[in-house]
Amino acid sequence: IDMAWFQTVIELPKHPRGFHWVTQHFSNIPELKNFKIGQMHIFLQHNDCSITLCESWDDSVTVDMETIFNRIVPDSMENTHQKQKKKSHSKKSAKMDDQNDEQKNDAHAPASQAIVPRAKNILIGNNVTIPIQNGKLSMGTWQGIWFGEHSNDAKARTCMVTINGIKS
Repeated sequence: IDMAWFQTVIELPKHPRGFHWVTQHFSNIPELKNFKIGQMHIFLQHNDCSITLCESWDDSVTVDMETIFNRIVPDSMENTHQKQKKKSHSKKSAKMDDQNDEQKNDAHAPASQAIVPRAKNILIGNNVTIPIQNGKLSMGTWQGIWFGEHSNDAKARTCMVTINGIKS
């Protein structure tokens, strides 16, 4: 049995806020065809976007997913977060200053707009694992890989892709 590992970085291009079908970025990795059986693990290296599997047949999925998550984590949550942050600032000024510095260094979301994208990331997740069968991703008939961009002005996103299994 010829067990093998392969790892690569895939950069997803800049996307507007919302959900985007990105299956082709992963199913087109040339080395995938070399695996008879195995799994592909996709790890999104960011905290303010997400990746998941979902139905891919109907184009309305993008609107449905954005609508659902905007109801669960509304943009108005930012205002509540800012008010709470101001109250607690006087009690924990040194600790909060450190956290604010970290948020200011976040290239994808300014400190005033960070909680909503990060909350959606927590709910959806930043990784998926998909079985490989005969050199192809083995998802359900209508399933696809979806990228959720939760920030308004994000840059390109980086995914670490690891494939392991038995070679053909």
